Amino acid sequence: SHPCYPHHVYIGLGRPSVMMSSAPQIYGGQAEAVVPMSRTGAGGSALATVWNEGRPMLAQRMVTHSWSNKFSDLVAAVVADGLGLMGSYYSNVAIRLAAPGGVDVLRRALGSRGALNITYWVCAFSINQHASICGGFGPAPQEGTVERDEWERKRSDTNSGAQFRICPCTQPK
Repeated sequence: SHPCYPHHVYIGLGRPSVMMSSAPQIYGGQAEAVVPMSRTGAGGSALATVWNEGRPMLAQRMVTHSWSNKFSDLVAAVVADGLGLMGSYYSNVAIRLAAPGGVDVLRRALGSRGALNITYWVCAFSINQHASICGGFGPAPQEGTVERDEWERKRSDTNSGAQFRICPCTQPK
């Protein structure tokens, strides 16, 4: 797996054409950006591998996330770390990311701190989603159960209610 730079995270994924969602605080991420952007041929690779053109890098930081959390909060947390902010200050970064011109302001701030070249290993980007989760949601639990309700919730975008698309790649799982 490959780490990535913080500016890859918010510049690469922050474009409306990539996110395909008008809401700045999307949930998920894999269905909206990570899986489509990491598709190569009949399969795919880790998105960080695509961004880094296959060149391995040593990570300086490690970040994990949950697909059910706000994706914008993941991005904001990485950027806040690069800015040296501690505690719950990432929420201010999330607000700035969503504001017009906010990405440029944050990129300049990261650049002035020399933080554009900090490498992060982010599980969503550094693991090949095509070799694991892109092809489905797992077997459906029995109808009328709490497990089925949770399974149904996780299949859909929290903002739009639309079901996440399944990747048609043939990458072995």
